[in-house]
Amino acid sequence: MYETHRGALCIGLNIGMNILMVQQPDLYYYDVEGKLGSIFTAVYYRNRFYVGTNQGVFVQDEDGLFSLVPGSQGQVWSLTIVGNDLLCGHNSGTLQWINDRFELVSPITGGFHMQQLNENQLLQSTYTGLILLEKANGLWNQFQRIEGTDKLVDRFVYRNGEVLGLHPYFGLVYYRLDLTQHRMVYRKIFQDLETNIRNNALGLVLVNDHLFAQIDSHFYEVADSGLLIKMPDLQIQKLSQDVKDLDYRILKPLNNNFEQNRLIAYFPDQNLIIRNIEEGYVKQFTGSDLTPPEHLGLQLEYVMINGEVVDSMIRNRDLLPTQQNLSFQLRPKGDFLQDLTGAQYRLTGYDNHWNPLPSNGLLEFKQLNHGAYKLEIRPGEDQVQTLLSFEIYPHWYESWPGLMLYLGITALIIWNLNRRNKKRLRKETEKMQREKEAALEAERIRAKAEKLEHEVAYKSKMLANSAMTMVRKNNMLTELKEVIKNENSVSDSVQSVKSKVIKLIDRNLNSDESWEIFNRNFAEVHEDFIERFTEAYPDITPGDLRLAAYIRMNMSSKEIAPILQISVRSVENKRYRLRKKMNLSSDTNLSEYLMRF
Repeated sequence: MYETHRGALCIGLNIGMNILMVQQPDLYYYDVEGKLGSIFTAVYYRNRFYVGTNQGVFVQDEDGLFSLVPGSQGQVWSLTIVGNDLLCGHNSGTLQWINDRFELVSPITGGFHMQQLNENQLLQSTYTGLILLEKANGLWNQFQRIEGTDKLVDRFVYRNGEVLGLHPYFGLVYYRLDLTQHRMVYRKIFQDLETNIRNNALGLVLVNDHLFAQIDSHFYEVADSGLLIKMPDLQIQKLSQDVKDLDYRILKPLNNNFEQNRLIAYFPDQNLIIRNIEEGYVKQFTGSDLTPPEHLGLQLEYVMINGEVVDSMIRNRDLLPTQQNLSFQLRPKGDFLQDLTGAQYRLTGYDNHWNPLPSNGLLEFKQLNHGAYKLEIRPGEDQVQTLLSFEIYPHWYESWPGLMLYLGITALIIWNLNRRNKKRLRKETEKMQREKEAALEAERIRAKAEKLEHEVAYKSKMLANSAMTMVRKNNMLTELKEVIKNENSVSDSVQSVKSKVIKLIDRNLNSDESWEIFNRNFAEVHEDFIERFTEAYPDITPGDLRLAAYIRMNMSSKEIAPILQISVRSVENKRYRLRKKMNLSSDTNLSEYLMRF
């Protein structure tokens, strides 16, 4: 055992060391077995000590042991003494102490904070808004909801129809109430202050019938219609002197139960503050001075980098890229037993906001990115102390050379992809060219085959025409032979034979059957020429159409004349008249035009 110069007794044990703060009046209760659970409220009632937890209400006996009060099982939010009555704000509603047990008097769930209005009325916040509780025949079982107060306020201050409350997420909430009509008249939510919900020095104050909100060391007065007015520094000093009695202060929303060392009860007649700790609670006997120390000289006890302790005296460090996990242990200068409550810290480069310093003084940061950092401490409002500066170098691939290498690799990949795409494009182009040439060659072959087919068909038709001509000629000669054979040789018969022969020849020369055969064969060889020609020139006569067909077959005037049984000059005249009907200029070749038609 060793006693420090401040009276702390250090006890060396087989499994470590304990410290007994002999000279300090604080009393710690550790719920090692976890019987109590998380403590939210406490009260002294009829010389007995009660605590409200998430397990129920527990009462302490003369030996310091706790036992559960019957009828209180479940989440307890508040314990309030109203006159001679003890009321409990419970998850199931509001409970009243009756005959050594708690009985349910209001079924409205989630009874949070209560403020007495007179001996028979009190205002209570619940899960679903504010309610007005009234006492009748010794029981607080008359309740009325306040319409419009849907925003939950688990702690509040009431003054002349005005309510200033703390919402667990929205921050400050202001209500103006008409209690006679049980309704809300006006509401305002200060959402711009919601970030201050987690601030250690957030509270509500009622001083000289004025409502104030405290954020850190600043005070804001709640004026008409819920307007917040920041108080000047001189008035803040005067106000801070008047606000020493914590009987009028309501700090922090209740459901922020993850925060430790929060004030859960204050008894001014005993100079006693009760705060919760991780496994129980602590009673602090403070006397009349409840203001936290303004100056906390802090220093680094040790620094750990990736789990290894390093020299804490080196205030500027250059760290490797892999040294990303840092731990800092802070302690007051000269005495590590001093309370650290009230100090704040921030690590610039990681988080520029001030955060409350943990009670154990241990700060841990994991997986920090490369960059420059500075660990700063603010013991008081106007004091900022830099404990350590360090810089974590980036990995080689996060530096400028690494960036240039990335850019080079990216450019190389792009160039390679571009080269491959060009090569693929060239191959595709060559393939398409080959396919195009093959298609053209196939088209040429097909056209040539069609041409040959037309020529074969044309020659077949010409052969058929020739055969038909021979047949007609043989028929005519046979008839001519019969005529001559059957006639007598007398002179009058010669004249008759001559007449019959001439008629026979004329009949065959003027027969339309030959033209019909020609027209049909011509249409098959030259497809729809005759149809298109007649549509284009509806005034064309059949004789002109026959001449156009012969000209399209590239026949000369001399070849056409004997077919039409006219002279060559007459054929030329017909060609001239056909050109005029077709409105062709003199420099247009009629044969070429008809062959392309």
